[in-house]
Amino acid sequence: MCTIAKIFVIALLSVGAGAWAANIHVEPSTKSDPALISIVGSIAEGDDAKFRQVAAGQANAIVVLESDGGAIIPAMDIGRTIRLLEYSTVVYQDSSCTSACALIWLAGTRRFIFEGGKVGFHASYRNVDGSLIETGLGNALIGHYLSQLGMGQKTVIFATAAAPDKILWLDAKTASLSAIEYETIPSDKGPNLQGKTAEGQPTLEPIAIAPQPDHRLRQGGEGDRTSSDAKSWVAATNETVRNVDAFARALQRNGYQAEIDQSDKANPRIITGVGGSRVAIVFSSCTAFDCNYAEILSSWNDVDPLSAQKALGSWVKDENFAAAIYLDKSRSLALYHYIILGQDGITVKNMIENIEYFSREYDAIGKVLVDASRVSAINPTGINGLAALIASQVKPCYVLPQGGADTTSIISFIRLHLKKDGSIAVAPEVTGNSGVTPTNQYYVQQMNQAATRALERCAPYRLPAELYKGGWEDLSFTFHPSQMN
Repeated sequence: MCTIAKIFVIALLSVGAGAWAANIHVEPSTKSDPALISIVGSIAEGDDAKFRQVAAGQANAIVVLESDGGAIIPAMDIGRTIRLLEYSTVVYQDSSCTSACALIWLAGTRRFIFEGGKVGFHASYRNVDGSLIETGLGNALIGHYLSQLGMGQKTVIFATAAAPDKILWLDAKTASLSAIEYETIPSDKGPNLQGKTAEGQPTLEPIAIAPQPDHRLRQGGEGDRTSSDAKSWVAATNETVRNVDAFARALQRNGYQAEIDQSDKANPRIITGVGGSRVAIVFSSCTAFDCNYAEILSSWNDVDPLSAQKALGSWVKDENFAAAIYLDKSRSLALYHYIILGQDGITVKNMIENIEYFSREYDAIGKVLVDASRVSAINPTGINGLAALIASQVKPCYVLPQGGADTTSIISFIRLHLKKDGSIAVAPEVTGNSGVTPTNQYYVQQMNQAATRALERCAPYRLPAELYKGGWEDLSFTFHPSQMN
């Protein structure tokens, strides 16, 4: 299916989307076209994790948006994912993308609006007893987010200028005020959407991920502390800092490694370590005297996609602050955490508490990643063999729902958690679908229920015991109704 036709299909699927959480759907890429990921409906908590899961494995994609907004925190995290993966964003004709949705749209490395489509902005707000009260903290978060996307003061002002009950629309008249670059597509023409920046077009810098050739510092050496050592240091200082040099000196005075990297003048960084973990602190929105924001980050290199998926699926967060994403191109699993320094700065104690929190999350993922990496011994052929074994055993339990045209083309992606005896450990979870068309879209739920019902009925499964750990213990299964005859 050509790109323009695929976008049209997704536009049709947008009708009737729920108002309480976004409907996130992927139409996988083909040899000639990028994948299309649609986000329809109000953005809610958890949609950022849902988007990362849908985006996993889609190296080249266009994000189609239709939403009146919602929660800005998950919206901005979706935007960061889009920028990291270098996706393009588009608003289709007769569709609108406002508030938090517009923040997602801004993250595209190429941004498109069809004639008749609308993108609008307003200030962040809280709903207090039915009154919309503008919030400075929310606007500060938006400013930080836009600076990470490489956007300047004019864009920040434009995105937060309108009152909470108003919309400032982006169009030919306001484009120069916003300093936002985008492409308008005539409604009667198909776009040249390739999900990548066109040749010769300047590319905005993605969120910086420090190169990590070795993510473990020398144990017990100078500049390396355990978590208990860090606690004594936290108690020893309440110095408030906003300047990168001052913060590095504070770290060094207390026995920490603090190597300053000024190669990127706009985003200087400090390389440090806690508990043996190599950690980068990247500062942004900096002047000659201070910085407004900081990002703590690190990553694991040479991680295979299946190990990353299993590690993230098993990761239990201590708190909902840090986030992780798999970067398919570099085969890296990145962990990041954002901090607002603000006008008053931050105490060294507070920053170290943030670093310690980050280090705990880093270690938590690292532990499950070690277990998940065992799957690398099971090559793709072996995984496909497991899927084929399950498919052959589930056939007798599958009943194709009656009615509807082309329903067997609806493919369900299902996560299976099995016990060692082959029985179901956790109810099968549908994580997505493909093959959905305007003619069969109303039968998606029935097809998903039929698939999960069959998987539960036919358990326990007879599978190789030696492939349980890191294999069929936690498996992403693709359910093809057409293969159940």
